[in-house]
Amino acid sequence: MISIVGLLATIVMVSLNSAWAKSRDAKRVADIKNLKIALEMYYDKYGDYPASSMVSNCDGSASFNTALAPLVNEKFLSSLPADPKGNWPYCYFYEKPAAYGHCPGASNHPYLIIFSTEKTTYNSFVLYDIVGEGGNAGRYCVYP
Repeated sequence: MISIVGLLATIVMVSLNSAWAKSRDAKRVADIKNLKIALEMYYDKYGDYPASSMVSNCDGSASFNTALAPLVNEKFLSSLPADPKGNWPYCYFYEKPAAYGHCPGASNHPYLIIFSTEKTTYNSFVLYDIVGEGGNAGRYCVYP
């Protein structure tokens, strides 16, 4: 009887972990879509995107927040997005001008956003050259 309860508990925990990962993936996609909208609003007002070398909010780095602070200052976003996990490889990257070699065609776009997912794959985003890096389900290159 105890072994059956233990087996059922394990199955439930695995299912919950998968559901939580998919929920975090959905938040990541929403964050990136909102960030893209804010970047376009900034572009409409200033005729350019915030300039920055490759920055991230990985493992507590403030470079992402510093580079994109104008989006919050101008009230295009209430706050800058942060990955639900926030540690490598689950964090957000921004670069303008886009030039990162692992993102196909990056130099043809004015900016680049990179993010990773845990469980979900998305065909609507360009895949990063190194899929599955750090155990992720996919890493994506996002352009305007």
